[in-house]
Amino acid sequence: MRRVTTAAALACLSLAIACGGDGGKSAVTAADICAATADPAGLVSSGDLVETSGITSSGLADDIFWAHNDSGDTARVFALGREVVDGRHHARQHASYTLPGVEAIDWEDMAVGPGPDEDASYLYLADIGDNAAERPEVTVYRVREPEVVKQPDTPTTAEFGQVDQLTLTYPDHPHDAETLLVDPIDGDLLIVTKEYQSPTSLVFRAPGSLEPGSTTTLEQVADIDFSALGSSVTIPPDASAIVQGAPNLPTGGDVSPDGSLLIIRTYGTVWVSLRPEGRPLWEAFHTTTCEAPSAIETQGEAIAFDADGRGYFTISEGSFPAFNHFSVR
Repeated sequence: MRRVTTAAALACLSLAIACGGDGGKSAVTAADICAATADPAGLVSSGDLVETSGITSSGLADDIFWAHNDSGDTARVFALGREVVDGRHHARQHASYTLPGVEAIDWEDMAVGPGPDEDASYLYLADIGDNAAERPEVTVYRVREPEVVKQPDTPTTAEFGQVDQLTLTYPDHPHDAETLLVDPIDGDLLIVTKEYQSPTSLVFRAPGSLEPGSTTTLEQVADIDFSALGSSVTIPPDASAIVQGAPNLPTGGDVSPDGSLLIIRTYGTVWVSLRPEGRPLWEAFHTTTCEAPSAIETQGEAIAFDADGRGYFTISEGSFPAFNHFSVR
C-alpha cells in the first residue's frame, strides 16, 4: 500500500533521516522535492477527463492513480494506469466508479487516506468549490478504495458500495476552496481556501474518523499568503489569462505517503512544507516553505505525490492534458 502504518509514519517524521516505509520505500526531504527534475511531459489519454480538478495516487497499487472532473460532471472518479514510454509518463483510463445517490456540485480535490477500517485505504472526494462563497455547508465523501483491474481497451464501470457523507461548515462564513489534504497518520482533514478578496488563504481542520452522516464545524488552524513566499517563476506572456492574473491562488494539494511533507500548487507555482516531527499536519504551514519546479499549465488544478513519495505529478484542465512529472534523482 502507498500509506504507511501509523507507527511507521510517526517514526519517519524527521526529514533529516531516510527511513523505510511500506515495501522498503524511503522518505525524502523537502529539499529533495524542491530540487526535483522535470521529466519529459506525457499525455493523459482519457476522453472522459476534460476538466481534471483532483488527482491522487492509489493507496493499493503504485502504478494507479485516481482523478475526477470539476463541476459539470456526474459523481464519478476514474482509475488510470501509469505507463513510462521513452522516459515519458503517460496515463490510460482503466475504470470509472460512480457514487450512487450523490450529486456532484463542485468537486475540486481528492485524497487517499485512512478510514474506519484500519486495514483499508479510502478515497476522499471534496465537494468544496464555492465560487460565489455562498454555500452554507460543503461535503467530503469517503469511500473504500477498490482494487483496479487494468483494462485499457475496455474500461470497466462500477459503483462504490457504502458512501460516507461528511458534512462540513465553516466557523465564520462560506469560503471557496480547491485544496483537500488528508493526514495519512491520524486521518485529519485540512481544507485550504481560495480567497479572491484577500491574499491570505485560510487553513481549516476537521478531525479524522468522522462518523458517516456527521456534520462538523471546521476549526481554523493556520493561514498562508502564497504571494509573499517569493516565487522564482516567471509567468510567460503567452500563459493563459487565469495564470497571468491569479498565479498565487491555491488549486490543489497532497500529503507525502509517510505524512512528513505537504505539497500545494497554485495556478503558477508549487510549494513544499515540512511537518514538524511528531506534530499535527497543519503545523507544516508554520514552517519554512520551499518552491518546487512546476509546469505552466493552461488551468492547473491538480497535484499528487507519487505512490513512493519520491516525486509528484500535475495535470491541467482541458481535453487530453499533459501529464507533467517531477522526480527526485
